[in-house]
Amino acid sequence: MNTRGLIVILALVSLALFSWYLRDRERAPAAAPQTVSRVDSGYYLLNARITASNEAGESAYRIVAGEATQAALDAPIEMRAVRVTYGENEASQWLISADQATLEQTNTLLTLAGSVEATWSRRANDENGDDATLTLRTESLAFDADRNVVETDALVRFDVGMGRLTATGMRASLQNDVVEFRSNVRGQFTP
Repeated sequence: MNTRGLIVILALVSLALFSWYLRDRERAPAAAPQTVSRVDSGYYLLNARITASNEAGESAYRIVAGEATQAALDAPIEMRAVRVTYGENEASQWLISADQATLEQTNTLLTLAGSVEATWSRRANDENGDDATLTLRTESLAFDADRNVVETDALVRFDVGMGRLTATGMRASLQNDVVEFRSNVRGQFTP
């Protein structure tokens, strides 16, 4: 190789190194990592499921909501298109549905509102027994999970078999399957 060829190669290598240096210098420095502080703005969920268990670790009740929001971590949970199942593994079971519900921060008081329907059903214990069903309809209902009670002061309509009962206010023990009417009880039964 002659000196002229060597000079050309050195010039090309120098140009390549110089352009590489310029390219790296024009790049913006990498942004420093940002720290994110904890956000206490709550959350929004679709098809939310909340399951509470009893002392034995079995499902005590389940809440399913089409959507659930909580504005802040210490705020109640607001739900839409709500279904509650209580006692799903028991001989008697309650299924409750409502347009909306509010679960207080204690997670033990659920206030349901808008087209509330609660259906109690009991499976027969033997072949000769009859299954039983009772349906309650009202506009508001409170479910107290600590006491296993649902209650309301609103107008209530009960459909049981071929009969219908209406009352103002009621209290039902979900654990003992006992319903108490508060006032203005009227009934109509077809034999």
